[in-house]
Amino acid sequence: MNTFFIEQGTQMDRRVTQGFQIPAASLALFNTLSIIVLIPLYDRGLVPLMRRMGKRITLLQRIGMMMIKGCVWGFWGPVVCVDVCM
Repeated sequence: MNTFFIEQGTQMDRRVTQGFQIPAASLALFNTLSIIVLIPLYDRGLVPLMRRMGKRITLLQRIGMMMIKGCVWGFWGPVVCVDVCM
């Protein structure tokens, strides 16, 4: 997976400011950091909030919900890219 991020990073515009550019090899770090941050927020924030609202979801339902979200994001990414990139 890391080689995909590096390959993708070499093709994209990584300039943040006039004199600073994010190295292509560091793009894999953003994926790892987002997972490290978002999973505890989900487990400690969203799931207890749903339980307080009276909605209990099983682990299998959570997995299914995330798979559906992944499919939606996988579809929506190219749609947004075509709109922005073209």
